[in-house]
Amino acid sequence: MVQVRRYTKKDGTEVRRHTRSAPGKGGGPSGSVGVLVAVVLSLAALGTGENVLAPGSARQDERPTWRHGGSVFTVVDSEESGSCAGRSYGRVVDFFTEHPCRKLRRALLTVPDGSGETMLVAVSRTTMPSTGAAKRLRELLDTPGTGNLAELSRDSPSWPEAEFTGTYYASAREGATVTVAEATPGSDRDVPEPSALHEAARTALLRPGRWGRSGQRGGARW
Repeated sequence: MVQVRRYTKKDGTEVRRHTRSAPGKGGGPSGSVGVLVAVVLSLAALGTGENVLAPGSARQDERPTWRHGGSVFTVVDSEESGSCAGRSYGRVVDFFTEHPCRKLRRALLTVPDGSGETMLVAVSRTTMPSTGAAKRLRELLDTPGTGNLAELSRDSPSWPEAEFTGTYYASAREGATVTVAEATPGSDRDVPEPSALHEAARTALLRPGRWGRSGQRGGARW
């Protein structure tokens, strides 16, 4: 506290002797400024912490993964649609024009082989109106040269070198749903073993909770 002597204002008003708070302390404006500065500094310090996530940070954008045995698959792209004819090629387009599907789910996965070479796996899961239609679809897809569901890599600028030839192919049917998986090297620089590519395609059919497990079929085609 500060003692203030008696004085007279310019308008002639006499002010008696009194006490007042010291500048910069108590509840005056300077005290509020001090609190504000402290808050700002605290927030700035928090902003440098490892547990503070900003929009668009790597952890927020973390891609889903799943593990099977020693392989870790990462989902790099996925799509769900109610139309199949516009997302297929070859004779498969004609099939879907005559027998429309009920639902199509596609995914693009990456998985490293034992040497660290990147493999790309395209998976499609097609649900037909009936089991009979699903059986006919699978027979068509398993026949060399008939076409397939379009791989998501065709629309992805991230995988311009990816080319699915049908060499590393596997399929499965569960009721009215047909699942197809194809594997290919991630780029010209990646040279995984053929056995690893075959295994990646077969394993992609086993994705928990989504891919069918019954009646798997694998082999080369086209």
